[in-house]
Amino acid sequence: MVRGHVEVLRVLCDYKADFTVQKRDTRETVLHRVLAKDSTASSDENHLECLEYLLTSNEEPIRSAVSTIINKKDLNGNTALHAATQKWDQTVVRKLLNRGASIGIKNRWGDIPLEKIEPSTMESFLDEHCLESKYDIHHDDFTIKFKYEFLAPPEENLPEEEQGPIDEETLELSSGGRGKERIAVPETVSLLYMALNKDHWHLLKHPVITSFIYLKWTKIRKYFNRNLRFFALFVMICTWYVFEKYGGQSIRGEDGTVEFMHMGYTK
Repeated sequence: MVRGHVEVLRVLCDYKADFTVQKRDTRETVLHRVLAKDSTASSDENHLECLEYLLTSNEEPIRSAVSTIINKKDLNGNTALHAATQKWDQTVVRKLLNRGASIGIKNRWGDIPLEKIEPSTMESFLDEHCLESKYDIHHDDFTIKFKYEFLAPPEENLPEEEQGPIDEETLELSSGGRGKERIAVPETVSLLYMALNKDHWHLLKHPVITSFIYLKWTKIRKYFNRNLRFFALFVMICTWYVFEKYGGQSIRGEDGTVEFMHMGYTK
C-alpha cells in the first residue's frame, strides 16, 4: 500500500483480507501507510487512487474495516486525519472528514487535526455533509438532520485507550440518570479550539455547532442551576453569619477613640 498499488488492495479484498490490522511496531493502519508518502517509487496520484478506493469502496470488508480504523492512532498518537493535514492538501482532508474522521483526537504532543484544517474546508464540510434536509422549507414535513460524528464519533471508531466505562458522575450526566453505560468522547476539545482560534470563530455560529452546544446544555443545565442555587445559598448564609456574629461591635476607649472588633481581632 505504501507504494500506491491499488490492484494489491483489490486482490486483498477479493481474498477477504483483514484491513483492520495495525502494524506491530508502529501501530499504523492501512490508511496511515497510504497517506505516509514515504516512497519515491510511486506518485501522489497512485496514493490518491488507493485512498479513494479505501474510502469509497462499497465492498463490505473494506467499508466496515475503514469505519473501524478511521480514528485509530499510530505509535505517536496520530490518526489518519493527522497524517492528511500534515502531508496532503485540503481535498484529501475533506475525504477523510466525509468518512467519519474526528477532528478533536490528540496525538502524543497534544495536537489535534483541526489546528491544520482550513476554516473554509470546515465550513463547506458542515454545510454539505453535516446538514441533510428532507422536503422543501415550505413543506409541512420539512426536517433537518444534523451529523455530529466529526465531534463525537461512535465508541468503536475511537482509539482503544479512549474506550471503556466512565465514572459514575459522568455516567449520570451523559445518560440522564437512566443507568446505561456511556462512553466519554473528546468532542469539547474541538469546540474549545474553535473558541480560541480567531479564524474559526465564525464556525461557532454554524447551525451544526450551535445545535450541538444546545444539546449539551440541556444535559447539564439542571446540574448547573442546582450548583448555582447551592452556591448562592452558601454565600448568603456565610454573609449572614459574619454580620450576625461580628457586625456592629465596637469599643470606645477612654480617649474617645473607637476600636472595632472584627473576627476576634481588635483594630
